[in-house]
Amino acid sequence: MLVKKGKNILIVEDNKSFSELLKDFLTDKGYEINSIACGKDGLSYIQNHNPDLLILDMCLPDICGLDVIQRVRQTHKNLPILVVSGISDVAIALEAVKKGAWDYILKPIKNLDVFAHIIDKIWERDDMYREERNYVERLERHSLAAKQMQEKFFPQERVTWNNYTLARKIIPTIDSSGDFIDYFTIDDNHFGFYIADVAGHGVAAAFLTVILKTLITLYQKQYHQLQDDSILHPERMLELLNQEIVVEDYQKHITIFYGIIDTKENVLTFANAGIYPFPILLTENEKSFIKHRGLPLGFIDEAKYHEERLKLPERFSILCFTDGILEIISGEDPELNKQELKNFINDLNSDENDILAKVDDRISSFNSSVIPDDISFLLIKRER
Repeated sequence: MLVKKGKNILIVEDNKSFSELLKDFLTDKGYEINSIACGKDGLSYIQNHNPDLLILDMCLPDICGLDVIQRVRQTHKNLPILVVSGISDVAIALEAVKKGAWDYILKPIKNLDVFAHIIDKIWERDDMYREERNYVERLERHSLAAKQMQEKFFPQERVTWNNYTLARKIIPTIDSSGDFIDYFTIDDNHFGFYIADVAGHGVAAAFLTVILKTLITLYQKQYHQLQDDSILHPERMLELLNQEIVVEDYQKHITIFYGIIDTKENVLTFANAGIYPFPILLTENEKSFIKHRGLPLGFIDEAKYHEERLKLPERFSILCFTDGILEIISGEDPELNKQELKNFINDLNSDENDILAKVDDRISSFNSSVIPDDISFLLIKRER
């Protein structure tokens, strides 16, 4: 167990024998433990003592555990909350997580080593969130720092999973970036990816890309911890993300193309919230747009998205751009712009270095010393 000595843990649990079991176990590990039997006294303790972790039962004699979580979040947004409950109801577990619980474990706890492992993960997550908050503070102080910190959240520039290679590149402007690219494994047979563009530039846009990354990471965790499979369904993910952006009223919208590839079936499931130009599918015989439309995130709270499935060929590449590419190839005539974009795409192949070289050529011929918008591309390819 990764013990954080000196940490203060509050247990709010009305079952005395179970509370004493946890208290003795955690005290032996070097923690400072306080146990309280009712929700209202627990809330009062939190206000006065600021514990480092709250271990909370759902069924308390005075108020519901869900109400405790909601009230805690009003004053202590960053306090880790671990729910330990005898209620084996997935809906309640999801509601607890939605209101702000970090994890949910069922009683009786037959193996305290499992319990200790969960607390280890909570400390790791707490450290990560503290680091993220430090990043955000730096984002707010300086645009250059914003760019540097944002880059820490990007995945590796090139990875290979199950014969699929993913690569990404961002060619930035001087300002902080509103572009974001991510890809991640979900389970043995699925990986996810997205390319996103927040409206505008600067610290606010960069900050919102970090929020987007954090939200999607949360749904990855819920897939493994709560069997919530939203992360595998692009239309559901976009609707959930849209609700979050609208409710928090960030005053910005986000375009995003979100996809899942089933590596066992070689099938792409995807949904698009306003990304243009459309992603491009390159095969041995042709190049075509993956045309799919949807409203950007953050416009209306009841936006609906629709996913599509695409059986992929044995060998293929998918190339996604943010709209910064249009800034260096577009003019005033819409028809000429379409032809220019088509010519540019037809000149590409599935090698990321070649793509980068051709983008650099376009930038060098652009009639300004500074590109007006970040240019980002994501490449996914399968060669056999």
